[in-house]
Parts: sequence; structure tokens; C-alpha cells
Amino acid sequence: MLDNRRLEKEGELLAARGGDDGSVMPLLGLAFWRMKHAFEREVGLSAATWFLLAMVIDEDGISQGEVSHRFEVDPSRITRLAQRLEKEGLLSQGAGSGGQPGGEVGRYREGTPLDRE
Repeated sequence: MLDNRRLEKEGELLAARGGDDGSVMPLLGLAFWRMKHAFEREVGLSAATWFLLAMVIDEDGISQGEVSHRFEVDPSRITRLAQRLEKEGLLSQGAGSGGQPGGEVGRYREGTPLDRE
């Protein structure tokens, strides 16, 4: 929490400095971070966790490669996130080639369903 406040203060300073040359990018960056933190505070999940779970609800069995492509992040980040969510019982993770992580991610079959229809 203190780290978030420090980052927000730094963002405000950058936004104030960036406004001098007419650039709106620092202000947009600050607005993005504030919205992201407000979302995470309200939902109780990180944005990455929420997006991955939403993708799995929409496309059960989506490959981790496809998720990393859509997120435009390194596949290892998706693998680590999927492993953590599997330990928490929120999704199931299939094995990739050679039994390594990196296969498909899907709804957790035992326990509470992800969608609340």
C-alpha cells in the first residue's frame, strides 16, 4: 500500500513536469494507474488475474500461448499466474509439450464454478 502511494506521488510529479511541454502522456499514465488501483481495490483481484479468469470463463481450455499473445506479455508470466491460480483452486492447468507447464488453462472442474450464472 505504501509502495502504491509512493508510485502515485511520483506519477503526480511526473505529470506536473510533463504538462509543461504540452504532452498528455504523463497525465494519461497517472490516470491509468489510478483507475487500475481503484479497480483492484474494488474487485479484490489484480487486473491480470481478473482478465485471465474472464478469458477462461469465455473460452474454457484456451492455450497459455494465446493468452500471452492477447496480453502481449512474456509466456512465462502467464505460466506463473496460471500456476498460482491453480494452487488457489481457481482454474486447472493442462500440461504443455513434454509435460511442462504452458498448456491449456480452463475452469477448475472440482469445486465452485468460476461463473455465477
